[in-house]
Amino acid sequence: MAIKNGDNYRGLLYDFTNSGSTVISGDNRREPDLVEYDNTEGAFTKDNLQEDYNKMIESVKKYHGFYVGRYELGLEGTNPVSKKAEEGIETAAGNKISTRRWYGIYSKCKDYSSEESESPVVSSMIWGSQYDAMLNWMQKQGENVAVANSCKRNITVETGKNKNDVVKNVFDLYGCYYCWTLEASFTGCRVARSGSTNQSRPLDDRIDWGANTTNSASTYITLYLK
Repeated sequence: MAIKNGDNYRGLLYDFTNSGSTVISGDNRREPDLVEYDNTEGAFTKDNLQEDYNKMIESVKKYHGFYVGRYELGLEGTNPVSKKAEEGIETAAGNKISTRRWYGIYSKCKDYSSEESESPVVSSMIWGSQYDAMLNWMQKQGENVAVANSCKRNITVETGKNKNDVVKNVFDLYGCYYCWTLEASFTGCRVARSGSTNQSRPLDDRIDWGANTTNSASTYITLYLK
């Protein structure tokens, strides 16, 4: 899931095939790291991201895992919501406060259960290495994550109603909006994974989007123990 470089960790990201997975090499896809739009977001720094990532990995090492939210997460107004997976219904819209941009969804995931809260867990948008750790586990359980799984399209589908879109008790993976992650790509992109509301895609699919894009996307919130 991660390797140590000095005092810090960096994420291990994977490409998947029908028979397994291999670690992606090179620096175009990486975490934790900034992209060019991040300098407009105030206190958002690489040191912040690195500290968050280090704490998450140390927790995973100590407690042997992390939690992934059961449902895809979007924004409705200023609040994070777990929405019905309805075809054609946008997950979020508007400016930075009410947004489908990466930054708005990231900040809502982070604020859900912060390091400073009294909660025993810390929340985050899913890291790319967490997403790939989830896929590696699913593949070991018999799910071919490199093959598209057809879900009903262009109709209203309530979360959990389509048996093809529930994988190991995680909903909306195939039929969701693209899933934002914390993975950085090239100079200006964050990586969205998997689904689309109008076509079938494999769970390991990646798409590079500018972090300030207004394309519809959701995410999965993750939790780790303090």
